[in-house]
Amino acid sequence: MRTAEDVVQPDRAPGAVGTGCVGRASNIAGPHVTRHVPGLERRGLVERVVDPEDQRARLITLTAKGRRVTGRYLDVVYGWFSAALTDWAAKDRRDLTRLLGRLVDDLTAQLAAEVTTERG
Repeated sequence: MRTAEDVVQPDRAPGAVGTGCVGRASNIAGPHVTRHVPGLERRGLVERVVDPEDQRARLITLTAKGRRVTGRYLDVVYGWFSAALTDWAAKDRRDLTRLLGRLVDDLTAQLAAEVTTERG
């Protein structure tokens, strides 16, 4: 259910956004995001609103409940990481940050290359 989590993460997609924006931020195809929206609406986590720039289009925005659920979710996840790293030396935490950044950069480049190859 990664897509649902991405849709309701305000730090990744602040304000009302289209499914394409959520998909790009999450490296997930827009249609996959679209499939999750009705369920999120039924649960009261998101709502669709009219795009002020294109009255035919709809954007997704978090509801108050969606913001609360997201906040709790992120608090739990961040708490796990904080607890796991509590006893790590500062140098080890810096090394982890540097290496994770490198991994993300390499994975992003690899995914971009695959998308280019598929389209090209």
